Amino acid sequence: HYLSPTTWFNWFISFVIEVPLGFNPLLHKRTWRRGIESPATEVYYMREKYGYFATSPAIRSSRSEYVKYRVGQVIRHKIYGYRAVIIGWDEIASAPDQWLDEHHHEHPEFRTQPNYSVLLDTRDRRAHKTYIPQEHIEVIKNTKIVNAQLSDYFSFFDGVQYIMQPWLQELYPHD
Repeated sequence: HYLSPTTWFNWFISFVIEVPLGFNPLLHKRTWRRGIESPATEVYYMREKYGYFATSPAIRSSRSEYVKYRVGQVIRHKIYGYRAVIIGWDEIASAPDQWLDEHHHEHPEFRTQPNYSVLLDTRDRRAHKTYIPQEHIEVIKNTKIVNAQLSDYFSFFDGVQYIMQPWLQELYPHD
């Protein structure tokens, strides 16, 4: 079963999709002043020097009026229909030029609008994360997401949205 072509293909696809979207905060931790395990800012700078895909360690100390959605909101992709929860955002798309050319070639306006890193509901998609433009998002209510990485980012679901882990709340204090 482990050597079947289907198993290897699925592993490869999940690996390729995961790698460009940043790193798993649970792999690199430090204890912050509250005593909660959190990713070290230095690790973010080293691993995601350019802060691609909403992985910048910069604290979003203010929210632009153009950023409509918050970390923890459950959303549906308007075109593909999959469900997800927002785990980060960039005021304008922050990704390597090659990735932007490949994913936004037909819609250059997506580069200049907020883009969101989202944790996908694995009942809808095999991948765990993706990065989408604001224009493709609609908020949905009373919906829980199924994803093994949820607890990396969120403490619990309050019935409306997911409540951020302290390390994530430090990065998005106004969400």
